[in-house]
Amino acid sequence: MASYVDHYYQRQFIPEDPLDESVYRYVALCSQESDNHSKKSLGSKKLYKSKFAEQAKAEYKNFKTGGKKINNEPANPSKYLKKGERNKYEKEKHDKNVKYNTHSSSHKNSKPNLPKSPGLLLKHESKNYIKNNIISNDNSIPKKPDHHTKTNPNIDYLKKKDYGLIPEYIKEMKNSKLKSQTLADKPHDFSKRTKRNSNEVVYPSYYRQYNRPRMIKLPEEERLKILSGLRKNYELLSNEYKSISLVLDTCTKIKRKSKLEEQLKEIEKSIDKFNQPNIIISS
Repeated sequence: MASYVDHYYQRQFIPEDPLDESVYRYVALCSQESDNHSKKSLGSKKLYKSKFAEQAKAEYKNFKTGGKKINNEPANPSKYLKKGERNKYEKEKHDKNVKYNTHSSSHKNSKPNLPKSPGLLLKHESKNYIKNNIISNDNSIPKKPDHHTKTNPNIDYLKKKDYGLIPEYIKEMKNSKLKSQTLADKPHDFSKRTKRNSNEVVYPSYYRQYNRPRMIKLPEEERLKILSGLRKNYELLSNEYKSISLVLDTCTKIKRKSKLEEQLKEIEKSIDKFNQPNIIISS
C-alpha cells in the first residue's frame, strides 16, 4: 500500500513551487486512494443480510421490557415515593445488609447511645456504728450455753452420762477382732460337702486334701540338700561370669553378662533364706 501511494505521489503530485507545499493535502489524497483501493479489492461482492432482520428489529422494539426482570409484577402507581420515605427505605436496606457494612458503620451500631441525664446520685450519710451495734444486740436472740470449757468454765465432766464408759468405736473394733478370731479357730466341717452329693464316690485323697496342716516345718536334711545344690549352682555361674571378657563389644555379650548377674542375685537371696534354721513351708 505504501509503495503504491509513494509511486502515485512521484507521478502526479510533485509541486512545481516547493514553497507551495501543505501536509494536509497529502493526508486527504492518501485517504481517497485507500478508499478507492478497498472498493476495487471487494469488487462486485455484497455483504450478507438476513431476511429476518427487519422483523427482529420490530419485535425487539415492541416487546422490550426496559431492563426489568421477567415475570415481575408492575409497580402500583398509587404507591409512589413520598416525602421522608427515602430515608426509611435506605435504613431498612442497611439493616438487611449489616454484614456487608464497613467496620466504622458496624462499630457505630454496636455501641449503645449515651444517656441523656447523668442519673441520680445517692447522698453520702454518716453512720453511727455504736448506736447500730446497740440496736442489733437488743434485737438479737440470746445464744445457747456452750459445753466447751472456754465459753462455759463451770461445766463438770464427772457428771456426764457417758463418764467412765468405753467408747462405741472401741467396742466395734473389739467385736470385729473377735469375729475374725472365731472364724480362724473354727475347724472346717467337710461333712456338708459330702452330703451335697451322696451318690458321688468320695476318695480318701479328698479328705487328705482338706485335713492336712496348712503350714509345716521344713526338715533339716532337706534344707541342707537345697543349700548344697544352691552353692554348687552359684559356683558354676560365678566361674562362667569370671570367664567373660572385660571388653563388651557386641550385644550378645552384654545380654549374657546381665542375665548371669540376675541369676547370681537370685541364688544369693535363696541361700540367705535357707541359711536360717527354722523354715516353714506351706504343705
